Amino acid sequence: MHKPQNIRSFLDAFTGGFDGQQPEEDISNFNEYPKLSPDAFYGISGRITRIIEPETEADPVAILVQLLIAAGCAIGHDPFFQVGATRHHPNLFSCLVGRTSRGRKGSATDYIVHIMRQVDCPWVGTCMSSGLSTGEGLIHAVRDQLIKKEQVRKNGRVTDEIQEVIADFGVDDKRLLVTEGEFARPLKAMSREGNILSEVMRNAWDHGNLRSMVRTNPYRATDAHVAIVGHITREELQKSLLECDFFNGFANRFMWLSVQRSKLLPFGGSVPTDKLRPEIEELTEIIKWARGVDQMHRDEEADEFWASIYEELTADIPGRFGAAIGRGEGQLLRLSMILALLDGSITIRIEHIKAALALWQYCVDSARYLFVASFDDPHASKILSALLRSAQGITRAEININVFGRHLSKAKLDKALTYLRHLKMAECKIEPTAGRPIERWFALTTKTDDEDYD
Repeated sequence: MHKPQNIRSFLDAFTGGFDGQQPEEDISNFNEYPKLSPDAFYGISGRITRIIEPETEADPVAILVQLLIAAGCAIGHDPFFQVGATRHHPNLFSCLVGRTSRGRKGSATDYIVHIMRQVDCPWVGTCMSSGLSTGEGLIHAVRDQLIKKEQVRKNGRVTDEIQEVIADFGVDDKRLLVTEGEFARPLKAMSREGNILSEVMRNAWDHGNLRSMVRTNPYRATDAHVAIVGHITREELQKSLLECDFFNGFANRFMWLSVQRSKLLPFGGSVPTDKLRPEIEELTEIIKWARGVDQMHRDEEADEFWASIYEELTADIPGRFGAAIGRGEGQLLRLSMILALLDGSITIRIEHIKAALALWQYCVDSARYLFVASFDDPHASKILSALLRSAQGITRAEININVFGRHLSKAKLDKALTYLRHLKMAECKIEPTAGRPIERWFALTTKTDDEDYD
């Protein structure tokens, strides 16, 4: 258990001199930079990342996630996992966020393009693109065939007879991986009046059926398989991502990844072609096989594990941080689908979920690091202040009695404690008793330097 530096000033900021009103105190420096669990490096995607990692300054997590997204896009729209009336497919959105342009985000992308060109060169040439600016443009890139009705002309005269003609043959391959090296541009474009890019992107993540309600734009897309990877600096993200983008569901369709330069290679690295050849051949065969998969399932052990983490995945967390991770169960499911497919399995097993969970936890920690600057729960600072004063921890009952005078409902107390746990500012330990177990809560806050990690 850790205590923050300068704990007295931290406590004073939240408990003194404000007549019962909570100040807008910056707590961003209390968020630790995320750490990636080795469990994420599962299967062929993990092996490829480990082979590449010594030869590049790029962050391993940037290589790993972009490889999974590219593979999921190359596999296509046929594999699905049914959840109620919703079908999830192996397409994902992610945004790589570095402190500056020295985060080597593009270096990671270059390696993925190199690998995928050997796995499926036509897919790279046809289905990889950039230049997001309008929703209509995205629809056009994966558009259906367009048929128009026209009056038949005979001998140069218009008749009453109607015929159907093909005005646009459309796009046969609906797979599309959009890589935006300057993700601030589409974010800014979304803020313009009448721009429907955000809505179209959200539908592309959900189901791939895209259309515009503008009468002058007749194009639509059916079962499009769109994946998106954006690159942006932290400063640009803070300026460009509007408040409405958090709460309209745009932000939670992305996996947010903090990335940094992993090492210094003054003379660059080299592409480990010989070392990669067996993995590339294996990946080629796996992707070909996976395109023939339709419905996927979890086995019994995976179902039990999923049930054990589902409440935490779907917890209601307030504020921008909660909004950014508010689609955790869908993101985790799709990650586990891709990992299973790359394992040559139509069945999602517990090892696939655990590897996906390690990646998703990194995304959660990244979102916390990027988006939490002040408390979004009005009761959280009071609870944390009390926890910081008690090295032995405080029970839930003591929090209710001593901090809130029994005036806070159970639901609001649960929400505040869950919020602190997700912020990694508090943890709970269960103490067995002769009767009901006791929850004892402890502060876990560690202040970190605001280092220039690039």
